[in-house]
Amino acid sequence: QLYAHVWEGEYLENSERQVFANKWGIEEFSPQKGWDGPYQGLDFGFDPDPLAAIRAWRHNDRIYVEHEAFGTRVGNEAVAGFIEQRIPGFAKYVTRADSADSRTINYLSGKGLPSIRPVKKGAGSVREGIRWLRGHERIVVHPRCTELAREFRLYSHKANDAGDILPDIADGYDH
Repeated sequence: QLYAHVWEGEYLENSERQVFANKWGIEEFSPQKGWDGPYQGLDFGFDPDPLAAIRAWRHNDRIYVEHEAFGTRVGNEAVAGFIEQRIPGFAKYVTRADSADSRTINYLSGKGLPSIRPVKKGAGSVREGIRWLRGHERIVVHPRCTELAREFRLYSHKANDAGDILPDIADGYDH
């Protein structure tokens, strides 16, 4: 929040509506020997949602997000090249991807992402994922991951007209 206020000119906002309030921050880092990972994830973008990919590491109860690739209207034929330009060596590692469209995963496995794997999503998987992430001491986002930082800042719970925070998650910023 302070980063957005100081560097992006946005209002300083502290809100309990934020899903990851007080759990994340922006810091420079380089992955170190002994860190667990890398872990890579891919959420396919179906307009207007962006394609979103990350590379992350785990160490000492922290998650470190090292690289991101966000883009809209990236056609399937361009996905591998688009990500590789933004996340060096992406194709070398296992990538877990949204399994909503198995045809896309099959296509990409033969078009530059040979280690792409579908993720099985079940009832409550979003809420469980949030619980798992919040269970870590801290999520550290590298400064070059500007879109991810924006998503962490804006991903929030719904509120009613009286301002009461609801357990439901607002649509958007969930990539």
